[in-house]
This record gives sequence, C-alpha cells and structure tokens, in this order.
Amino acid sequence: VEKLRHAVDELSAGKGGVRLIMGAAGAGKSRLRDELRVQAQGRHLRIWRGAGRTAGGSLGQLFQDFFAATAQEISGRPERREWLGKEGPILAHYFPALREHADPVGYIPIEGAAEEARLMVAIYEFFDRLLRTEKILLLADDLHQADPLSIKLLAHLAISFTGISAAAPEAKPLLIITGVREAEAIGPVNDFLKSLTTKAES
Repeated sequence: VEKLRHAVDELSAGKGGVRLIMGAAGAGKSRLRDELRVQAQGRHLRIWRGAGRTAGGSLGQLFQDFFAATAQEISGRPERREWLGKEGPILAHYFPALREHADPVGYIPIEGAAEEARLMVAIYEFFDRLLRTEKILLLADDLHQADPLSIKLLAHLAISFTGISAAAPEAKPLLIITGVREAEAIGPVNDFLKSLTTKAES
C-alpha cells in the first residue's frame, strides 16, 4: 500500500510509472484503488478510470472509458478540444464519446497491421501532447478481463512514457495502476506483464 501511495506522491512531483495490483478475487484490489483515487484527488492530477469486461464491452474498452472521461472534460472546457490535435478524427472513429468534439467522417480506415499502427501513433501523439502540461493517473480495473486491443494500447503507453524502456528512459507524468487476478493472468494479460519485464530489463 505504501509503495502505491509513494507512486502517487511521485506523480504529483512529475514522475510516472506502472504499478500492478495482483491478487485473488475478493482480496481488496478495488478497495485499494478507490483509496488511491481519493488520495490523488486535490493534487491537480487527471484521474481517468477504465475497466475490462468479459461481456458487453466494446473494442478497446479500457480506452473507451478513458476517452469518455476526456470527452466530459472537453465538454466542460471547450478550449481543451486542442488536446485531440490532428489525430482527432482517428480517435473519434474508434472512440465514439469523442465524436461531439472531432468529426470522424473524413477518416478512412486501412487494412491490417498498418491500421493498428496508425491507431497506436494517434494514441501516442494524444498522450505525448497532454503530458507536456498535465499529470495523468490511469486506473485500469480488471485487466484480466480486458480485450486484447486495450491491453496492447496500455502496454504501448507504459513502454512509451513511464520510463521502463531503455528506448524511452525518461518517466513522464503518467502513472498506470492496474489490477489483475493472478490466476487469470494468461494470454494477452500475460503478454502485457512480460512486455513490461522485458522492456525494464532491456
């Protein structure tokens, strides 16, 4: 618990990171994240929360939740529309909550890996732009239930901005705290955990 609180303190000072909360169902992971959220409030941090879902979720569900919070903030302060930049149309194409603030009509998807790469770039540019002036805490609940795209995008942010990669060693003010049921850390979730370990050791 103290390590997680320290991570929030470090984010307030401008340094991010990745913290995993692992445990069995009913071990108190959600309660702990709620406590951290209360601790983070009042510290001029942007706190966006998303959750994996085994049923009823959309593609990229974690980021659907994150960008729904973004859309609410833009609605309250229209000048924040500039957060979306030129990537607005592609982000609005994938994350409908943003369509009030960016028009996806002119965006034409392409096939295969190139399209995924274009989305990765758009996500990177959005957070890179925002992290120049903002400190962000992403709370990702139930990562073991998240869809593969959500996990891949979250790993992309972690590797790009939290200082765990030798290719991007500077930790920007992005803290990712995610909860995982240890017994269900298989498939894409296991790949996520391995990617963090691999990049940290590279």
